[in-house]
Amino acid sequence: MAMASVAIGWQVYSVRENPLDLGLIGLAEFLPLLLLALPAGHVADRFPRRRIYALMVVVDVVVFLALLGVTLQGADRVWPFYVLAFLTGTASAFGAPAGRALTPSLVPQEILVSALAQRSIAFQLSLVAGPALGGILFAIRAELVYVVAIGLSLVALACVLALRALGYPDDHPLIRGQIKEIEALGVESAHSLHYQPCVSPVWDTTLAANALIECGLPADHPQLKRAGEWLMDTQITVPGDWQAKRPGVPAGGWPFQYHNDFYPDLDDTGMAIMALEKIEGLDEDRKQRCIKRGLEWFLGMQGSDGGWGSFDTDNNRLIFNNIPFADHGALLDPSTEDLTGRGLELLGTLGFGPDHPAARRALGFIRRTQARDGSWYGRWGANYIYGTWSVLRGIEAIGEDRSRPYVRRAVAWLLARQNPDGGWGETLASYGDPGLAGRGKSTPSQTAWALLALFAAGHTEGPAVENGIRHLIATQGEEGSWEDPLWNGTGFPRVFYLKYHFYAKYFPLWALGVYRNARS
Repeated sequence: MAMASVAIGWQVYSVRENPLDLGLIGLAEFLPLLLLALPAGHVADRFPRRRIYALMVVVDVVVFLALLGVTLQGADRVWPFYVLAFLTGTASAFGAPAGRALTPSLVPQEILVSALAQRSIAFQLSLVAGPALGGILFAIRAELVYVVAIGLSLVALACVLALRALGYPDDHPLIRGQIKEIEALGVESAHSLHYQPCVSPVWDTTLAANALIECGLPADHPQLKRAGEWLMDTQITVPGDWQAKRPGVPAGGWPFQYHNDFYPDLDDTGMAIMALEKIEGLDEDRKQRCIKRGLEWFLGMQGSDGGWGSFDTDNNRLIFNNIPFADHGALLDPSTEDLTGRGLELLGTLGFGPDHPAARRALGFIRRTQARDGSWYGRWGANYIYGTWSVLRGIEAIGEDRSRPYVRRAVAWLLARQNPDGGWGETLASYGDPGLAGRGKSTPSQTAWALLALFAAGHTEGPAVENGIRHLIATQGEEGSWEDPLWNGTGFPRVFYLKYHFYAKYFPLWALGVYRNARS
């Protein structure tokens, strides 16, 4: 349809040479998508999706045939184009949700993640290549656009019929399994039901373990040992998509979810290794093998700029973020300040110093990316307070001189951003307006990040620290934990945010524990 839209727009304009017609044609295609979004989703849930998708492809074929006929007869009126554009929008409204829902029901679970990624890439490419191809064909001969569109639609219809011939019933284990996975993401309360976009068991486990140990829980506590055993079991030892850039690096990372062999990430891997290094009472040989393998993978994924990304390396051709609908400007996975800080903290925790080659390169990245006000950007947590915490923790662990001017600028920035109530907070609007960095309503997680960052920089006493600690104590609930009222994690900056419910449990506890240790 993206290809045909170019031809329709040009033909409508050539009839009356009125630019308004171009906008109205777009509106004719968009209105069905807007008005029928909810009914179309309901239909896709209640009726066989293959039949819905096949029917909508048939509608597309009929529309393209009509457009071909209008073109061959000489397009001298615009109303047929409006009617046909509306029909294609209607077909897209019903066909899109049914088509997207087909993939999980057809692809084996072990390759589903890769299949969904490839489908998303193909869709993004079609948005760019479709109009380009349509323009080229229209320049040759207008009718060619619709002939090619008809051919491609017939190919799509043949694929659907082939799937029908395979005979996947609605109660097929693949279909039932995917429905079960969706239902598992549901969170039901007395008054609402909402669905999480994902779960974060590895991330929460590693952070909780690190926090508990730094708070003084014995490193061989039974629950920490159980967590350590589970983490060793979840390490990924098979290759994933990251090997496209690093084919010679052995696997050894950890996922964010329970299982995700294709996409281990550096953040979880760093935290998992640090947790295992601190936990005692495990099978020492196995533990050291896990740490060695994980560290080898982590170091092998360092970017040429000295930093670390999340899932890939040197994935930094940021021009592709300008592709329309390119994951909301977050299509790429470049090195980030928070991940690079985590890498430094990992190396320091394992006993390496600032002279380690990877540490030297990472420190160079950190110095280059520091904001003018002294803070660091936080890609995966909200926002500059999170990034500054991640970096300063790494600087402390690796043994960098904390009296250096760039470290003191970060401390000064944190002190200047403290709220009158003693806490720290930052609005998510800082992703769009860096002038709002470190400014917002105080939250337990962000207050804890700020305090932990100050402690890491050697600032463990003074009015700001005392007021921050008092704020955490004052906001603690009767059951002993805290609650974040706002989102505290980031999926796509400026678009999609997350709320990690455990952040408000272990980060304030972590800050209080480090403060107690520093004062004693």
